[in-house]
Formats: sequence, C-alpha cells, structure tokens
Amino acid sequence: MLSNFFEEEETGQEQNHRSEEEALLDGFAFDFFDSEEEEDADSHADPADDYSSLLEPTPCGNLRDDNKWEGKTNIVNVLRGAPLSQETMGQKRRWIQAHMGNMAQCRGAAGDAWREAGAVDMLLQTLWDIQKNCVRVRDTSSSLSTADVVPTGPIAASSSIELVIVALGALRDLACGSALNREAIYEFSYFGCNNNNNNVPPINIATQHMNLDGDSSHDVPSGCGGIEILVAFIRRYHLQSWQSILSMPEWENTKMSPLDGSHEKMALKTTTITHRGQRELRLLTNAAGVIRNVSHSTPRACLKLDQYGATPLLIWRLLSGQDDNNDDHNSTREEPHLPDASKPWRETSFRIACALINMAERCEQVAMACASNAILIRLLIEAWGGTSKKQTPLLHLGLAAVLHAAKDAPEHHWDPDWQIILDKEVERKRVAQLKEMERKARLLSSVTSSLQK
Repeated sequence: MLSNFFEEEETGQEQNHRSEEEALLDGFAFDFFDSEEEEDADSHADPADDYSSLLEPTPCGNLRDDNKWEGKTNIVNVLRGAPLSQETMGQKRRWIQAHMGNMAQCRGAAGDAWREAGAVDMLLQTLWDIQKNCVRVRDTSSSLSTADVVPTGPIAASSSIELVIVALGALRDLACGSALNREAIYEFSYFGCNNNNNNVPPINIATQHMNLDGDSSHDVPSGCGGIEILVAFIRRYHLQSWQSILSMPEWENTKMSPLDGSHEKMALKTTTITHRGQRELRLLTNAAGVIRNVSHSTPRACLKLDQYGATPLLIWRLLSGQDDNNDDHNSTREEPHLPDASKPWRETSFRIACALINMAERCEQVAMACASNAILIRLLIEAWGGTSKKQTPLLHLGLAAVLHAAKDAPEHHWDPDWQIILDKEVERKRVAQLKEMERKARLLSSVTSSLQK
C-alpha cells in the first residue's frame, strides 16, 4: 500500500529477541548489547546498585506485565525518574529497546497504551534532557548543526548518542499508524510533560528559520516542544556531506568544540567509515523517520515543521546527497537519482524525500519550496515510484501538490513527463468513478429484482 510506504518502518537490527527481553527484566543491569563505550571500571560494579537507583523514584510492581496499561505506566515512570547520567543511560537505552524496540510493540492497542502511560512525553523528555546540556554551553539549538555537541563531563558522548538513537526509533514506531500518537508528539512541551525531576531549571531554546545555505533568515517563537526537538537533530548535521558524517572521528579522538560552520565543501575524496560515523548516520536516519511519520496526515505538525526550518534543512540534505562529490545542489543534471543501494545514506534519503512529500500535502509553503527546484521534483518522483516503466502507483496528494505548484510557478521549469503523471491520475480517477457507478447500478438492479420477486 502506498500509504504504508510513506509511514511504516522496517525495524531490522533494532528488533530484540524475546529471550533477551525476559533476561533483561530479570537482571536490569546486565548488558546484552556489548557496547564498547560502557566497558569501563564501573561496568564491574554491583548490578544491584544500578537496579535500585533506577527503581528508587517509583515503586514498580510486576514489570513483566507490560501488556497492560499498569505495567507500561510502571515502566515509563522508572525511565522518567532515572537521572541522566553515564551509569543510567545505557540502562535506559536497553529498557526502551526491550519494550519499544520494534513495530509490534508500538502499533495498535500497544501504541495507544504507551501513549496513555506517558511514553511519548518520556521519550521526548529524554531527548530534550540530552539536548539542553548542549544549549547551556552554546546558547541556542542552532549549535546542534555541528558534529560534536553531545555533552561531555558526567555524560559520555557515545552513551548519549546510543540513547538518542533508540529513543528516536521508538518515537518513529509510535508515530506510525496512530494519529493520536502523532498529535501527542506535536503537543509535547517541556513545561507540560508531567516531569517530576525538578533538579534542572527549565530552559527555552530559540530556533531559527534557515535557508538552504544555512543562514538564519528570521527568528521564530522560542520553545522546546516535540517538533523543535526533532528539527534540532536534522539541523545537527546541516552543511555536512554524507561522507563527513560517516567519517567523524571516534569519540576518544574528538575535540568537543563546534565546527566553524563555514560553507566550504566538506566532502572527502576517500571516505573512511568510522563506528561513530555509522551511529551518527543512524541518528539522522531515525530522526528523518520520525519526521516522516509525524508529518503523515497531520496538518499542524507539517505547518510547525516548516515554521521551525525543517523544509530547507531537508531539501538541502536530499539535494546534497545525490552524488559522491557533493557537487552544487543547484546543478542541472539530466538524470538526477536518489542514492543507489551501495550508498549507506540511501535509506536516509528516501525517508527525507517521503517526509517532504507528506509535508507538501498539508502545507502549501512546503509544496511551493519543493516546486522551485526541478531536480528536487525528479527526486521526489523517484521516491514515490513514478519512474517505473511498468505500472505507475497511485499519485500521492503531496506530490500532486508539488507538481501543481511547479506548473503554476512563475519560472515554469515544466517537464512534459510531469504532465503525463497528472494526466494519468486524472484518467485513473475517471476510470475509478465509472467503476463505482457501475457497481452502484448493479447493486440497485439486484435490489430491484429481488423486490419484484
């Protein structure tokens, strides 16, 4: 189904086996994921110390009964009450991965139960707790566009990024197929998230609307809602090529200072993929997945995503990733294509393209922004599947909005192939209407004949 293509996610390596989950509940501090960043002197401490420290804020009861609302509430309270420290981040990550680590645990009735238990607020609160440590040092969330903004000191950079990856993955799955969960992400606010930890004063972040070159055009309302938090993770990698992300130096070799933000090309002729670079790309991929799912048939979220600068950030990222050397994204190549299967950023690019199409359906400004670039339109058509020579899929309303905006644009860089797509959709609707009329006529004839008997 086309709607699933623009919303559903495959979980792949993020899924957990049931046996691991059961063992995790038996011994909270046991590490089943063997992350190297947590192999330190503290790893040999008494597991009971970590277990009791995390359970202390809220009595838990039977955590195995997580299929019921009460069990999920207990789990959320434990995760919300745990302080953000190097010792607890690995444990929080494993709990989130065990209970919200795949689609089956987050969709349908299970997803509704997690929302009612406060899981959406807890996940966004966790992301914000990590972000605000960066904000304190670097003033505004625009600093999150740099590579090395994960807080240092008591919080280990590698541990925090793993927690962010898992939390974003859970939000992505919760937002899939649930309008109420998407609204919950939109409605989230730091001041209204029922946070019981008052040891950290509230902080507002001032986000800025950014153009394709990364310049701030004007300020937008400050806040720390769910949409702003998601956009900050996209802005984190702005103006960095795919190769630059993948070749980020490992944590022990990284100087935790922001990049200068210059507009020079950062692509590498020879890319050395590091473990950290792979995790950074996974973070960006999960963030794009959340935005794609949140923007699905959610007008308010689409408008706010555009308001906080997501549109130019996503457009720049999609255009800059279309070739290895990060050539000028305004170049007019004859046959632009999304990355092929050999590129590690292929999945990220498709999620970003689908996010833009979803946003264009509900936000006219996004449709107009996408329509202003012919190469971008071709990439969106490819993501939709319109380049297939066999059967053209049902035209997505967001892509239709982009094509109509391009047709009405003053510069009118119109491609005849785009008109063919629109004409096919008109014909498809006409045929569908005729079939529906025939079906109703047959039904009426059947009812009439049965009454006459």
